[in-house]
Amino acid sequence: MTVTVNGRDPVPGSASLPALLALESIEKWYGGTPALSGVSFDCRPGEIHALIGENGSGKSTLLKVASGEIRPDGGSISIDGRHVRFRQPTDALRSGIALIPQEVPLVHSLTVAENISLGSLPSRSFGIDWKGCRRQAKAALALLGEHELDVTRDVNMLTADKRQLVAIARALARGQRILLLDEPTSSLSLSQANRLFAVLRQLRHQGIAMAYVTQRLAELEQVADRVTVIRDGRVVAAMDVGQADAGQIAELMVGRPLGQSSGSGTATRAGAGTALLEVEDLQMLPSLRSASLTVHAGEVVGVAGLEGSGASELLAALAGVGSEPHGTVRLGGEPLPLNSVRAAMSRGVGFLPRDRRLEALVPALSVAENMHLSELSSLWPPFVGLRRRRRQAAALARRFSVRMPGIEAPAAALSGGNQQKLVMARVLARNPRLLLLSEPTRGVDVGAKIDIFRAVRAYAQGERAAVVYSSEFKDLIEWCDRIVVLYRGHTVGDYPAGSLAEEDVIRLAGGAIATRPEGA
Repeated sequence: MTVTVNGRDPVPGSASLPALLALESIEKWYGGTPALSGVSFDCRPGEIHALIGENGSGKSTLLKVASGEIRPDGGSISIDGRHVRFRQPTDALRSGIALIPQEVPLVHSLTVAENISLGSLPSRSFGIDWKGCRRQAKAALALLGEHELDVTRDVNMLTADKRQLVAIARALARGQRILLLDEPTSSLSLSQANRLFAVLRQLRHQGIAMAYVTQRLAELEQVADRVTVIRDGRVVAAMDVGQADAGQIAELMVGRPLGQSSGSGTATRAGAGTALLEVEDLQMLPSLRSASLTVHAGEVVGVAGLEGSGASELLAALAGVGSEPHGTVRLGGEPLPLNSVRAAMSRGVGFLPRDRRLEALVPALSVAENMHLSELSSLWPPFVGLRRRRRQAAALARRFSVRMPGIEAPAAALSGGNQQKLVMARVLARNPRLLLLSEPTRGVDVGAKIDIFRAVRAYAQGERAAVVYSSEFKDLIEWCDRIVVLYRGHTVGDYPAGSLAEEDVIRLAGGAIATRPEGA
């Protein structure tokens, strides 16, 4: 028996085969919050089963359960119809499951052959059989149709798509029959992604079962046989690809009919002033390939994009943090030097980075010291003005409602939301003309989120403006004046926020390019 899936080449008997991997009624709780609630998901031999959902829907958590990285609080896992229990990831590996995460787990200082054979290096009487190691690596790569890759080359010399091939080849060399791919194209270019899709289709015909996590709607038609939609830790739909179009799947992801926005319209839509920021063909490889936008005085402009779209890199490049950016950027009509944090700050750019703990805070230092972190290096002689700085820090903390044990308490003692407000206070205290905020509400509660966005809207008045990148598209719709959408490093849309529903942004960011919304 042969089955044609969505018009593709037939996959012999795949739809009639029992599941190779089956997860039944999986439950996972963190404190009193459910991450997964009765989720069931399976993969058959010779099938690519896509799992799609918004950020925080539970996709990656389910893969970690299947790979033994997380123990479920309820439900069961079966391999070939046999119940298994994973206490650690090595148990899953022995059962034939390999997880390929977004950050490919390779040892970059080793060669391709060494990485593929890692954990199962062939040996002989007096040590490792290096010729056998190279033969084993070549044989695994041949299963992927890759015959040209030099297996003696160090992995750190490879492109992102070649590193993906090495990770998959390692799984095949170990005999894994089930691949769990978590956003595998997030760091790949379009051509690299297409090569990966060809490899995955080839693995389908070799009987490999694959779970494929993505947020990119355009990829479903290219690579998947079935799709399961997950929302808020629950399965809301499971179907063959082709039974629903991109718009219908987007509706299932967010749980509302197309065109019904979640925004409450609290943003005060500013009248466009003069052009404050002009960006033309900004590039910062590998993620950011050609971004263009204009921000007017008095505006809050949102930047939307999935992981790997270049959206967060766009803000980093404008702040001078990026590596070797190219393009034309003008601030207030004058060229803005790229690749210089000092130049950006001196021209009036304020930047809140994506990861506050790693890039914006020193947790062991006090609240007061973190408030003035960018100025501490200029204090000479030591301790001059510290009392005044403590008073200023206390005033800023009150202004931004930073709840804390005291101004001398370590920043680590604050909640996530208050840490974020602390960093916001430090950035705004410099009175920048252009405010760049990358994921300003990540990991904060609803109250802190409202405080932060209200502060941004209040600040972006007169001759000032703000650019906000967030993976929470509904927040951009609610709080911004315009939304610029990036897909695979390119600007694909620039719309008034009020003309968009969340589903429109999802479709644009996922590559399923929608027509311009009515009234945009």
